[in-house]
Amino acid sequence: MLFPEWNKGVCTFDNIYDELERKFKTRIICLPQMMMGGVSHVPTSCDIIDDEDKFLILIDMPRVRRNEISMYVEESSVSIIVVHEENEEEKTSKYVQKEHGDFRFSRKFGLPQKIIRKRVSAKLKNGILTVTLPKMKLIPQPSSQIIID
Repeated sequence: MLFPEWNKGVCTFDNIYDELERKFKTRIICLPQMMMGGVSHVPTSCDIIDDEDKFLILIDMPRVRRNEISMYVEESSVSIIVVHEENEEEKTSKYVQKEHGDFRFSRKFGLPQKIIRKRVSAKLKNGILTVTLPKMKLIPQPSSQIIID
């Protein structure tokens, strides 16, 4: 199914855009690198977990170093950008076959609830980036009657 979020009732334009962008990038990954400016645009797998008081985003980030990741948080979304460049050892090694190289990754994750931006944290361990996004508590608003003129 193209948009599994539709069956879950959590479908926003951000979700649709993210899914289309991910599907598009997974299709063009086979194009020669020179068509992409010499840098691969690598799709990666992720999971978003809705815990009681927070969202957790788990993203596969093999070979990525902490200083290659930029993360930007808005009130109900998070954007992650990775620019990986090979180190000198990787560039000068004598390869029989080489499939790894410089790559870029960017993705914006829309969330169904506002988050507390000041308490967002991220950890990169064993090639997995874990982003913890504490939820803003929803204060139920009492209903009010509207007087019709």
